[in-house]
Amino acid sequence: MVKINNYTRLFILFLVMILCMGSDYYSNQNSKIKITLANKSVISVKVAKTPEEQSLGLSGVKEGDFGERDGLLFIFSKESRRRFWMPYTFFNLAIIFIDASKRVVKVYAAVPHYPKWPTMMDTTQVPATEEVLCQYVLEMKASSKLAATIKQGDILNFESSN
Repeated sequence: MVKINNYTRLFILFLVMILCMGSDYYSNQNSKIKITLANKSVISVKVAKTPEEQSLGLSGVKEGDFGERDGLLFIFSKESRRRFWMPYTFFNLAIIFIDASKRVVKVYAAVPHYPKWPTMMDTTQVPATEEVLCQYVLEMKASSKLAATIKQGDILNFESSN
């Protein structure tokens, strides 16, 4: 009998969701908010609030469809330890973990992209972050000059409706 571990279950769920939602997911999101960075720059980000949106993230989004000033903000109902991984991504990501007070607690400046589906037996090849205690996570292009200005300890200003 084959045992299925939690990562494999997550991968299967993720794959089913992608197939159901299609590759136009990112461009079809409606919810946007503005985030003011510590240096007073403002970025407009799309919001991933539902488990389906959060599971998909930026998977399947082509580099040309996501600008240097774009972002995807994951909003969770409470602080918890979270780990992000990058299956089926086409550009390197800056992943910014933010606590309940909207303080940046960890910045991964350049998580490598992984432009294919991992096999069921080998999800270890997919780049991932460590677990970080946070309530929000912001993903931007690693090449973004604005993303490069975000540092641990910065306070970000945005309104969330969670």
